[in-house]
Amino acid sequence: MVNRVQPGQQLGNYRLVQHLGEGGFAEVYLGEHQYLKRRVAIKVLTIPLTSEEGNRFLREAQTMADLDHLHIVHCHDFGIEHGIAFLVMEYASGGTLRDRHPEGTVVPFDAVVSYVQQVSSALQYLHDRQLIHLDIKPENMLLDSRGNVLLSDFGLARFTSSLSITQKSLVGTIGYMAPEQLRRAKPGPASDQYALAMVVYEWLAGAHPFASDDPGVVAAQHLTVSPPSLRTIVPSLPSAIDDVVLAALAKAPESRYTTVKDFAAAFEYACQADDAVSEAESAALLPEDLETLYKEGIAAKTRGDLELAEQLLGQVQTRAPNFREGLDEQLQEVRNERRREQIDQLYTEAEAANQAGEWAREIAAWTHLLQLEPRNANARKRLQLARDHQRYAALYQDAQDFVSKGDTKSAQGLLQRLWDKDEYYGDPAGLGKKLKMQVPLTYQQEQAQIEKAEARREKQAQAQERQEEREDFAEEVYGEQMGKLWLIWIVWFLLVWSIGATIGALTQSWLWALIALVIAAAGSWGLGYRKALALPPLAVILAVSLALTIPLTLRLSGLNYAHPLPSPYTESVSTGFFTSKDVTAYHYLFLGRQLDFGLIWGTVTALVGVATAFFLKLSYSKRTVEQPVYVSGGIYRAYSSRPRPEPKQLSIANLLWIALVIGGIGLISWLGTAAIAPTSDWGFGFDLGANMAWLGLGIGCVLGIGVGVSVPIWWAAVKTWLDERM
Repeated sequence: MVNRVQPGQQLGNYRLVQHLGEGGFAEVYLGEHQYLKRRVAIKVLTIPLTSEEGNRFLREAQTMADLDHLHIVHCHDFGIEHGIAFLVMEYASGGTLRDRHPEGTVVPFDAVVSYVQQVSSALQYLHDRQLIHLDIKPENMLLDSRGNVLLSDFGLARFTSSLSITQKSLVGTIGYMAPEQLRRAKPGPASDQYALAMVVYEWLAGAHPFASDDPGVVAAQHLTVSPPSLRTIVPSLPSAIDDVVLAALAKAPESRYTTVKDFAAAFEYACQADDAVSEAESAALLPEDLETLYKEGIAAKTRGDLELAEQLLGQVQTRAPNFREGLDEQLQEVRNERRREQIDQLYTEAEAANQAGEWAREIAAWTHLLQLEPRNANARKRLQLARDHQRYAALYQDAQDFVSKGDTKSAQGLLQRLWDKDEYYGDPAGLGKKLKMQVPLTYQQEQAQIEKAEARREKQAQAQERQEEREDFAEEVYGEQMGKLWLIWIVWFLLVWSIGATIGALTQSWLWALIALVIAAAGSWGLGYRKALALPPLAVILAVSLALTIPLTLRLSGLNYAHPLPSPYTESVSTGFFTSKDVTAYHYLFLGRQLDFGLIWGTVTALVGVATAFFLKLSYSKRTVEQPVYVSGGIYRAYSSRPRPEPKQLSIANLLWIALVIGGIGLISWLGTAAIAPTSDWGFGFDLGANMAWLGLGIGCVLGIGVGVSVPIWWAAVKTWLDERM
């Protein structure tokens, strides 16, 4: 059923005065506000609406009412009354451009350029707000009393496309409909551009390029046939105009101009030129190739020209959103980088303005920054402070005037009053120093102090946390009693020095000793000591180890380890039956063997002692622990005291006892071996060069202790590393 109204009927506050015209889904009436007596155009839908359709109509009408543009018809009111939906719009007394220029009329260039400028301005306004008209045609271009073009029927075509009775119909007018609309693809701003170009073609040629009484034929031509050149119809038409219009009528949306504004600008330039336009100028008027735009945009991004990159890639995205895989990501990256760049520039600008006391410039910078980062609390605070500074700037200026006049007392009073009202104002011109006044900290200085204190506290907290981690690691490795960091310092020194001293003593080369020291220090640090000690001990231990190792190595370098040292002894030699005589014989000892003997024995003894201490962990004391006595039924009835061994861990008592026992056994064994060695011609013993054996024994013991005590550290570090990766 069709809902129709009659002149004289009331809709809301408006009375229908005169029927002006009608279309497929609506009738237009001249109306008048019953109180304001203002004339308006009232568009009444002639079809009934369901509840859902009525809600959609109200949403579309609200969108129309929110628009405010010189060349868009203003929507004053809207509503649904007695099931009749209506729009109250600005009344354009000049009629439509179809009325002014009937079909078959050739419109002058100047008029076409003016119309295109006005309509394209309105369309660009819509497109910038993600809105599309979808029904551009001369009938929807109205003229007001001043001759301005007003674009009408925005949103109505979109709304009627959702009605149940038109679900199978197309949105718009066939003669001006873009190919993508006919293919039922998603329309876009380029669809409005195509329709406007079709109108321009009709105005310039005096005829529609696809003329037929059959809508199906017209639709097929839109899809498959290129419009004939305008110059075949109007030979005097400049070729540049022909090229621009045909470019906007391209079948593919991405081949048209990036925006309708670009089309209007190119058309205006072409109309102002003459036939003498060069090929280069003519080519510049046409939409640039998408591939070229894309490559130029990527190149601009690579060289850091973000503004140009955003412009070029934005054109590609507007014309062809699916042109390249990842185009959206590329453009978003450029926009994010440019946004960060702009924010940094605005921060710099605001700070410079603050230092110079140019509060208006600082306010402008913070305001712009907040448009980019609305949630930036610091910028919002600084904006408020800048406004306060601007409010009290006159006080500071007056103080400067008093200083220039030599009235320091008045200047001091004004400055003190200023700082009482605005404590963060600061002292841009340095008046406080001249007047010997204490200048309060500015907001930036106060924040810098706070940040510095926070950074110091955070650094201390991190250092404390690392220290606790080292202490926990030491206790995990050596137990509560022996897990002391100072003890690990000593053990690490013993390890590094003993390795350097051993290599130096064996090779008699200070260079090899130095290399061994560096490798031992770096290797042991990387293998686990870094979890227990800080980095500075590495340098300290290296320095001390070098100070002890190099002189020892240089002193040993003058000895000849291979030279035999004769050690005399008396031997009884038989001279006959029951007769003998004593003769002097010699055992040959070698310094190198003496050193090797001491090193080996000392290292083995120390390793045995350390291994015993760590793996046996003997317990030498008991403690009394209250333990419940289990009776029956799962109930603990009473408590008794019984001795319970302490948890096994390395203790000082363990270490002392094991050191005494293993050390004593090792020393006795070493002495016995040294005593019998000369008789077996092993090349070492207690005689010539025995000091080398003692030296080797000492270095070996230190080496064994250093290596043995380091093994748990290395093992714990490796175990932690494996656990983290499991």
